[in-house]
Amino acid sequence: MDATSRALAAVRSAPTILAAINRFPALSAAAAADHPRAAHAHLRDAIARRDDDVVAIGAVHALASVRPPVEGGSNPAHALLADLLADPAPHLREHAVWALDSVPPVPEALPALVAMVAEGRFTGTLAQRTLETWGVTAPELVREALDGALAADAPPTEARERLIETRELLAEPPAPAPEPAPAPEPAPAPEPAPAPRGLAVAQVFLHADIDGSLRHAGQGDTGGVATLLVHLAEALTATPGRVERVLTISRGDPDLMDAALAMLGAPGRHYVGIPFPGRRRNAADAWPLRVVARRSIRRILRAAAPVDVIHLRMADVGSWAAADAARELGIPIVLTLAPDPHALLAAREAEGSLTRHTLGAADHSEHLIFRIQLLRDLADRADHVVLFPRPTLERDARELLGIDLATHPARVTVVPEGIDLAPFDRALAEVAAAAGPSPGTAAPVSPDTAAALSELDDLLATLPPGRRHLPLALSVGRLHRVKGMATLVEAWARHPELCGRCNLLLVGGDLADPNDDEAEQLH
Repeated sequence: MDATSRALAAVRSAPTILAAINRFPALSAAAAADHPRAAHAHLRDAIARRDDDVVAIGAVHALASVRPPVEGGSNPAHALLADLLADPAPHLREHAVWALDSVPPVPEALPALVAMVAEGRFTGTLAQRTLETWGVTAPELVREALDGALAADAPPTEARERLIETRELLAEPPAPAPEPAPAPEPAPAPEPAPAPRGLAVAQVFLHADIDGSLRHAGQGDTGGVATLLVHLAEALTATPGRVERVLTISRGDPDLMDAALAMLGAPGRHYVGIPFPGRRRNAADAWPLRVVARRSIRRILRAAAPVDVIHLRMADVGSWAAADAARELGIPIVLTLAPDPHALLAAREAEGSLTRHTLGAADHSEHLIFRIQLLRDLADRADHVVLFPRPTLERDARELLGIDLATHPARVTVVPEGIDLAPFDRALAEVAAAAGPSPGTAAPVSPDTAAALSELDDLLATLPPGRRHLPLALSVGRLHRVKGMATLVEAWARHPELCGRCNLLLVGGDLADPNDDEAEQLH
């Protein structure tokens, strides 16, 4: 049995789906080491069997590592990747697009890749990245394919915009050689050394509208992560001389961006919103914003220069784009790494809702394998990694995240997640003061708190008189299915002993202009 056969057997016999995915690199290495014709045949047969989605996906990616049979000649394995772009299984098409990003340009794949870019969505984003990669070495080849699509039958506006955006990513033809430079002027006298400054830290979360007052908290995707970043910015700047500026980059209003950019050099906490085109997208649908996000983040980081470090924490389009921008600008990356979606995948497999035969459909919908690999790529590129404590941290880091803590201990810091109790204490003091302060212990009541309490009184007054004395069961959070708000309401309403004992109050969501997730929960 040759190396590719053994590696395929190892993927097939792995005890869990995640363990099988962790064996993909070994499969690719085996395919690269084996005789090209043998490796190609084994991988082709593994894909054709269609009896194990994990094995098939691993085989697709391993095709990219197969060497051409003749040095410098055509590569049948790469041609098979091009053929897979027309496969009836959407998840195999998607992984073929992804795998093609790591091979030299394959001309016969260009029409399908360009069509996928025009169609958009996540697969179109992967196709765009593959064309961008190929454009480095073969810009004219890719440009010709894009121009042909733009000239043919006037594609719809959004498709045309995606094609034009992709064309703009290509390397431009080399500029004419510049005229000889004039003799340099005498060097000016050296300027005095700048005064010592504190650090400038950037942090990114593009699926929320974040400002220092958290006025959008609970609306759309502006939830716990947004609150955390605001509190983290406050904590980082609390000690004078250590961190001078914190730039929190999120989603925002186009009318406010230029004014925000002009202020980024000043000490303090800055909130900069990136205006994205089109409708509001949730995190799962935001992948096509990669190019806009990368350009905008690059612009913000340049305007804020010097930026000493950028802090990333999610396997999402914002971290993907920000990592690329940081690499271009030479800004170090700190990654706070949590096992997501690794732990979710493992839990679903353990309960039986995800199997080797259903992974393909789930992966096509949720991009599980891409997010796992993105997080690992971010960890590899990060200058420092932060982990949260877990009972079996070393094992989980190795099995879930692919990180061996013993190999580079100085590169990893374990930081417990904490809860800042001060805001709760302040809120309790304000509510107590508003309800009837004790002499000499009155806390100032902010206008926002007074207005919120008045609104609550008005709401409770709408209840039937017989229910006004009942206690409140309170749930605070975004109106999203992962938060279970609709499930909570259903459970409360179905059980008379529950709804008879308390009123249920949900705080969260944008009721005036709900997004798709909120509308789903409301109905």
